[in-house]
Amino acid sequence: MFGLNFIFVIIGYITNTPFLDLQPSMQIVGVLGIGLCFSLSFLALKSGLRIIRKDKPREIIPYSQQLNLHLSGRIVYNDYRNLILSLSFNPINWTLIIMIGPMYSIMYSNSVSSEVKLLIPIGILLFFFLIVGTTLRSIKKQYRDSAYLQHQLHYTLENATFRIHGETFDSTLQWTHFTKVKETKNFFLFFQGRVANFIPKNMFSETELIEFKSFINSLNISAT
Repeated sequence: MFGLNFIFVIIGYITNTPFLDLQPSMQIVGVLGIGLCFSLSFLALKSGLRIIRKDKPREIIPYSQQLNLHLSGRIVYNDYRNLILSLSFNPINWTLIIMIGPMYSIMYSNSVSSEVKLLIPIGILLFFFLIVGTTLRSIKKQYRDSAYLQHQLHYTLENATFRIHGETFDSTLQWTHFTKVKETKNFFLFFQGRVANFIPKNMFSETELIEFKSFINSLNISAT
């Protein structure tokens, strides 16, 4: 209730008109506008706190055991799709699209006929589904065109090196080459700049997963 009263006061001050005396469409635009400001402020604060946490030195816990894990399996499309969506999703951009679209359509609807007004929400929905559909289609094409994703992958994780090989490639990297590690629901991501090498978590047994997480804590790289 306090939040609603605060919004009404802000809108009334800006427009020099009591909120309840505004046209219904302008009331909606006002609420969406204030909501957009609060949403962007929250996302900016969250991003700032994340940056501050990254600047804190990570505690490195020595790993004294011999790491020698051999993993095999395929990366299924659903896991790959969800991973790419999570990495490419920008909350600020999507907030702007979701909030500004309805605001603009409501304001514009005041100057068009009733028949056109009915088409505005349909147009917004079609635009949204077009973006989502195009993104999903692009991810699926990328998955199909990546030959290494179509075959069985083999990982060898040792104290000094990270090796991955399949039918068409064989790559070995030092752990010291990575600058950042990120754990998601289904993957471990090891970054070299903006390029990530990923290890599916479903290839680990429960014991191996615990062991590998302990090993990650011994690496001198940032974690998110």
